[in-house]
Amino acid sequence: MEGRVPADGWSLVSGLNGRDQRLARSLAFSPIRRDRAPSAYERVLARAGASHVRDTVDLRVLASVRDRTGTLIDSQQDVGGWPVLEPGQPRADGDGDGMPADWERAHGFDAADPFDGGRDADGYGYTNVEASLNGLVAQ
Repeated sequence: MEGRVPADGWSLVSGLNGRDQRLARSLAFSPIRRDRAPSAYERVLARAGASHVRDTVDLRVLASVRDRTGTLIDSQQDVGGWPVLEPGQPRADGDGDGMPADWERAHGFDAADPFDGGRDADGYGYTNVEASLNGLVAQ
């Protein structure tokens, strides 16, 4: 939109968007913090990426957004191939539930229970293994 917000936001929606395809009122949702487009743009570029360590693909995509040279690609060959990624060492997970044993112990889980990864201990709607993965990056 480049700073030009249309009077009718529905004009941005393509396809079926008549009144009979719209909800009568907004759905309930969790509180959100509003952010103006320029600062949201900078925050996304500062934190976006495929993992908690940016690789050459992340850096290429971020640069193409900043300099507005991004294009759709059909193959990794269009952008110089796949990057060489150095292998890392996985953290110990003795019960095979996808959560590192040290993380399980630190969060009060049983590092010997292979089934606790699929549970939602805190009731927030994320499984324990998702909570573990979410904890890999700073919030």
